[in-house]
Amino acid sequence: MDEKYGLKTIAIAIVLSVILSTTISYMMLNLPQIQDALRGPRGESGLQGVQGLQGSIGLPGLGLGELIYDSGWIAIDQDEYLVICTLDDPNVFVYMTGKTQPGSIHQRHFGGEYYYSWNWTTWTPTWTPMGVNWHVAWSGKYPGFYELGVYRNSHDWKWEEVRVMVWQLPS
Repeated sequence: MDEKYGLKTIAIAIVLSVILSTTISYMMLNLPQIQDALRGPRGESGLQGVQGLQGSIGLPGLGLGELIYDSGWIAIDQDEYLVICTLDDPNVFVYMTGKTQPGSIHQRHFGGEYYYSWNWTTWTPTWTPMGVNWHVAWSGKYPGFYELGVYRNSHDWKWEEVRVMVWQLPS
């Protein structure tokens, strides 16, 4: 019986010491009177030194060229393919971002992803397509041109709107 009470006493002593040391630390760090007593009075600010030498200029930027298309926000449904714009030169830089209502801007599942999930109806594993992707291909409508298209996967729930910006890269 004595060992049982001895262990309880030790456990209570440890808990109380942790509580006491936490309380003292909190008071010393957060009460302004104690902070001032520990630090002493603040002196005046000293003189500021001379500004250092300017470093060398960095490398030139990416040289994206001219912004040739900005779609603004376009609604896109699940399992929908949209032709965003027609290009005469496929040498472009494409930036795409999505939005989930009410205004969460993101790039979740960008490029399209498949998630492994369990179908509880058929008791079988399934791969669920998510996200969006874009591509540039020959235009079937306009010979000699390219189409930039965006596809939203059939089970995606993050890309309710899409915005595509296209820069023509220098040749």
